[in-house]
Amino acid sequence: MENYLAFIMCVALFAILADGLTSRYPNMQRQLYKVFFCLIYFLFLIRYYYGPDIWNYVHHYEHIISPIELWHHPEWAYYEWGYDMFCCLLNAIGVSYWGVTAVITTLYFAALACLFHSLHKYRATVLASIILLDYNLIYAENRQCLAVALFIFMILCLQKEHYLSAVILSILVVLFHKSGFLPVGLTFMGIILHKQRQSALLYNILIFVLIGAMLIPVTRVASPLLNVLPLPESYISSMGHHLQLGRQFQIVGLIYLAILVFISIWNAHNHKTYSWIAIEVLIGVVIIVALYQYYFFLNRMRSYFVPFIVYYLALHISDSNREEHIPYMALLRQGIVALFFVYSAYGTFRYTQACKAMHAPIAKASTLFDLRHHSPKQIRDRQMKIAYQYWKEDYMKSSQNKL
Repeated sequence: MENYLAFIMCVALFAILADGLTSRYPNMQRQLYKVFFCLIYFLFLIRYYYGPDIWNYVHHYEHIISPIELWHHPEWAYYEWGYDMFCCLLNAIGVSYWGVTAVITTLYFAALACLFHSLHKYRATVLASIILLDYNLIYAENRQCLAVALFIFMILCLQKEHYLSAVILSILVVLFHKSGFLPVGLTFMGIILHKQRQSALLYNILIFVLIGAMLIPVTRVASPLLNVLPLPESYISSMGHHLQLGRQFQIVGLIYLAILVFISIWNAHNHKTYSWIAIEVLIGVVIIVALYQYYFFLNRMRSYFVPFIVYYLALHISDSNREEHIPYMALLRQGIVALFFVYSAYGTFRYTQACKAMHAPIAKASTLFDLRHHSPKQIRDRQMKIAYQYWKEDYMKSSQNKL
């Protein structure tokens, strides 16, 4: 298979169509969700030495120090201390690198399953939307995928008022990936909103700010501000790297705008209090608007909030009783889904074309089934060679959006 990820994306697109066609048949819709959930989880689970990031992660895992050494010398950690300890422990009990990716993938999908548990409709659409927006997180970004999974569990613990567990998980989120300090910090700052009445005003302000960001070029403003932030040098360096790309107008901006309008209209007619998930939605859309033009950086940060935003939308979309009392809500709901489907289908096509233009066959399938014909070392060496070629010849070489 020439493009394994494109195949998974097509499965996700089909899940959205199937979910919509069975919306009048709840039992069938629930069964289809289970089928698509298991299928997509399985497709990610069986990837074997797949993706460009294995060039760093495999070398790191194969030469990891012992857990005792890392405990006594935390400064020896190559990545974040939590991720290094996680790898140390798995390596010490003889888990292969595929085992590491399998554990991370399982934790992430388990977190999604727990989040979706209270949804009664459109769960397949919610799952597919997250996959289409965050496939890169799942297949390539081990550390952040682990951090995002723990962050989802953290918010679910807050929802159930298991505060001690939430605090422990918040510490682990930051220990597993440096980007975790921002969502965790903002979440605990959001405690001032908990149980307060939601208002459409905040979302109306964000709508106007986003429209401004789509019309006014401001992409060169943020980079100089990094130098004055009170953050460690490694954080500044990482943020600077992710601020190298920017674009003023993006098609996805229309989806962001439609989501903001939907939430604004809903809150204008339903003055509910802020739950922890509603707080995450607000924080998430604020980050999306603030970082809209810096899409490379935003794609990293939004991974923490996309599951909650999509869940929040599905929760209200499925509330047909209230929807009848809100003008044009059904039309807006259908418009968001249709726009997202077209955007994702086009994105899948563009991704396929971009992979064909690369020197490295980075998207070509590599799964556990390859072990029928090749040894683990043969597959490992082949995939590492492809990953090295990608970083040397393809990474950010063709981007037209460098700042």
